[in-house]
Amino acid sequence: MRRTTLTSTAGFIGTLCLLVLMIPDTAHAYLDPGTGSAILQGVLVVLAAFIIVLRQYWHRLLSLLGSRKKSKGAERDNEDADTNI
Repeated sequence: MRRTTLTSTAGFIGTLCLLVLMIPDTAHAYLDPGTGSAILQGVLVVLAAFIIVLRQYWHRLLSLLGSRKKSKGAERDNEDADTNI
């Protein structure tokens, strides 16, 4: 049983090596202007998504970094909660 596994593994690796050697060095492909537009559109969509996510979490990020203090209303609510205890 072990010998069969080694034989099949060696055959697989040999076949894989032959396939890799058959890959051409250069690809003679044509990229039309529509391809460039699609790539540009994809980049712009990723940029827009990043900006939207950043806007969603901007205040949370600033408070986490400690550069943004709580609003006065939130501080007043916390003081009222402390005096009610």
